[in-house]
Amino acid sequence: MQPLTMYVNNMECNDASGKGIAAARLEEFANRGVPAQKIMSMGSDGASVMTGKHNGITHNKNYVLT
Repeated sequence: MQPLTMYVNNMECNDASGKGIAAARLEEFANRGVPAQKIMSMGSDGASVMTGKHNGITHNKNYVLT
């Protein structure tokens, strides 16, 4: 299997917090049959909701994969 980069979707998100966006992204992947363990990275524009050290997606314990 080769690594793949793809645009997934431009989805509507009802909760624009880091937690809400993380949940929406994980739900979208689950709906497409992509297990969370297969997600290796994410792109961001650097907004604090995406990368903030307290509430950003990258620091959300439910989104960060170990």
